[in-house]
Amino acid sequence: MRRVGERPGRYTENNNHKTCSNRYEAYSDMRGNPWRQPVGHLVLHVVNHATHHRGQVSGFLRAMGHTPPKIDLVFYYLKVD
Repeated sequence: MRRVGERPGRYTENNNHKTCSNRYEAYSDMRGNPWRQPVGHLVLHVVNHATHHRGQVSGFLRAMGHTPPKIDLVFYYLKVD
């Protein structure tokens, strides 16, 4: 079984700020609009978007009167290891 984070780890070993800034990736959004951005921008977007959703989940749970669990990645790794 592959451990969580193994694949992104290999990605970062083979790339750095320069390669992520100079390499562009073409993609289409959900409406079919074509886009092209540096890979580094896309990686930052993924991390930021995940943070956004974690905040949404915490807000929803609090609105329903619950205390959200610790959802930081650090706490996940403490449980897995």
